[in-house]
Amino acid sequence: MTAPSQEFEVKVTCPMPQCKKTKIVKIPSYLFENKKMGTIKVQIHTEICCEHEFIIFVGKMKGKPPRVRAYEMVDLAIDLSKIIKTGKNDQVFLKDLLKKYGDYAVSSCLHALMLNCHIIFLRTEYDTNQSNQITNLLNSFIPSQHSSDNITISHILESEFKKAKISNALVVNPEGVIANTPWSDISLDIEKRLIQKSLEILDDSLQAMILKQEFELLFNKSQSIVNTIKKDEIFEEDLNQKISQEYGNTISKSEMKLLKQIVEFRFKGNIKKIKIRSFSKLKEGLWQ
Repeated sequence: MTAPSQEFEVKVTCPMPQCKKTKIVKIPSYLFENKKMGTIKVQIHTEICCEHEFIIFVGKMKGKPPRVRAYEMVDLAIDLSKIIKTGKNDQVFLKDLLKKYGDYAVSSCLHALMLNCHIIFLRTEYDTNQSNQITNLLNSFIPSQHSSDNITISHILESEFKKAKISNALVVNPEGVIANTPWSDISLDIEKRLIQKSLEILDDSLQAMILKQEFELLFNKSQSIVNTIKKDEIFEEDLNQKISQEYGNTISKSEMKLLKQIVEFRFKGNIKKIKIRSFSKLKEGLWQ
């Protein structure tokens, strides 16, 4: 009797209308064994399928093989071929994570830090456990006034993850596939911009300072939102205008989504008090 396959094959088609090249990509089967996981996201880097970079959303229904259910183009792809691994045995830098896991996975890690969510890196039996080094690196991005919120980075074997039912942490597999996220999906464009901004600093040790400053600004904006919604409900459009005026720059829709998640996860704020004016008008119309 042959052993069951440890991988599924899915057909990937480039979502660019002028390209549409196809490729068969292998996905580890254990990623679908946890029923709570639902859809998994895999970043298809340049040259894997074609010259374009995109994300595939792979889902699996009971009794059927997995298939690609949706695509998302990557507008802010980082050229990983130009990134040189710089870490030593006793230290890990941002470039090292990018080289090993890819920019989508590292962007997800920054998002988890912002939300104060735990992060788990899966490793094979042949990988070195670098949880302490990665913990030190990622926690160095957190502003000092939030140092008490430092999170734990775990490095566990893939075989252990297969048995576990993990739903409250970001889980990254050895190839950079996001196995689990505890938040609702939103764009990670802001996180990718922060990575690009950090990489402009050639000194690896100073890149953490850039991220720390950006994190502090996001946390301050989130705290302003918390203080506002403590008093009363507010329409999101009015909240956007208030925060934009307070900090002297326009808050984009993607940034507002990020700030709301930070408020909900890190500051435990009641984001239900942030109302959408168009929904409220529709509700009023239904009752007239």
